Amino acid sequence: MSFKDRKLAKENLHRFALYNYLEFEPKLEKDFYYRYFLRELLYEIDILEVEGFLDYHFNNCQNQQLFISLLNLKVLPSIDVIIENAQFSYSDGGYFKEINLEDGFVLTEDVIKNQLYEFTTFFHLTLINSLKPDLAARKSIINGFLFKCKELQNNKNPSLLRWVGKPSHLAFFIRQFIDEGYIECPKNSSNEDNLSELSRQIMASFTSDKLLRFNSLKPYVDSNTDLYYNLQENFNEQEYSLPNSGRLG
Repeated sequence: MSFKDRKLAKENLHRFALYNYLEFEPKLEKDFYYRYFLRELLYEIDILEVEGFLDYHFNNCQNQQLFISLLNLKVLPSIDVIIENAQFSYSDGGYFKEINLEDGFVLTEDVIKNQLYEFTTFFHLTLINSLKPDLAARKSIINGFLFKCKELQNNKNPSLLRWVGKPSHLAFFIRQFIDEGYIECPKNSSNEDNLSELSRQIMASFTSDKLLRFNSLKPYVDSNTDLYYNLQENFNEQEYSLPNSGRLG
């Protein structure tokens, strides 16, 4: 759904989601969404939210390997470029023979642009707000995120517990152990269950002949999903029951 339609419907997205500006295609700049993503990552969210932001987009993208490549090959080099070229921008923000559109977009030379997402704007924001140390810290967080992804992909530790059942069942049981007080769930900065980190910890703790994929685990460690509910119904039909740890001697 386009941003324009979402505004008319007064629909709110997840705070880390990016809008689609379908109403401006096909004339929208080809790399607009990359620079939109970059501005959100580097300037719009608090530094404490960077890992959550990366988690959200990693979990919701169609090609996770491509997302990792994007961070490695484009985002990290872009941060270096911004830090090295931080400078005042004396332009008035105008374009050649521009025609104003909605939401800060303009048509210029048959291309639709937005000054908010220009690298010259990033250079300016970095200098006037003294953000070089902040961007360097965000780069470090991104590197840490990439390291964790690499560790999960390459984890072939023979000392891991071997799971021979279905991956969905493993995630379901871990959720059950959490709910009944046997395992403590990792938390995010808002003290809510960090299901992304929980899924990663499962992948880091078990090995299996069946590939333990992040996207196949996460729906089953979330007791609010339909997939979890349906699986729970199947186990209930088999008279499965796990008592609360506080009820056991």
